This record gives sequence, structure tokens and C-alpha cells, in this order.
Amino acid sequence: MTALEKNRRSPDKRDADLGFRIRKRRQDMRLSLKTVSGQIGISSQQLRKYELGRNRISVQRLEQIAEILGATASDF
Repeated sequence: MTALEKNRRSPDKRDADLGFRIRKRRQDMRLSLKTVSGQIGISSQQLRKYELGRNRISVQRLEQIAEILGATASDF
């Protein structure tokens, strides 16, 4: 695996920015990690990693999260 390939798979600043916006929206709606993660079938730890930008979010997962938060993926 080349360095370029690894960078494509590793989270970066954009992932952290996206996670921050998701977390802010969730907190503004007064929803817990457990509530949101349970509705999409992932652990609260995984959702936390998304929010902190430690893991990349697939488009499908982003759409699920957005729906729960009353938004669209493009809102984030």
C-alpha cells in the first residue's frame, strides 16, 4: 500500500469537521449518543469516533445519521 492509498483511507480534517457538525446538531437536539447510535444500529463508541473524526463516515451512514437528526447529508 502506498502512502497515497493509506491517506485516502485515513480520517483527516474534513472528517473531524463533519463529525463536529454532527455532534453539535445531536447536542442541540438534546439526543444522547446511545439514542442516535441505537437508531442506526451501531455502538455509541462508533458514533463517538465519527463525531471526533477518528473514523471516516460512509455516505450511507451519513444519510442515516442525518435522517435521525432531521437533516439531509448535504446539511453537514
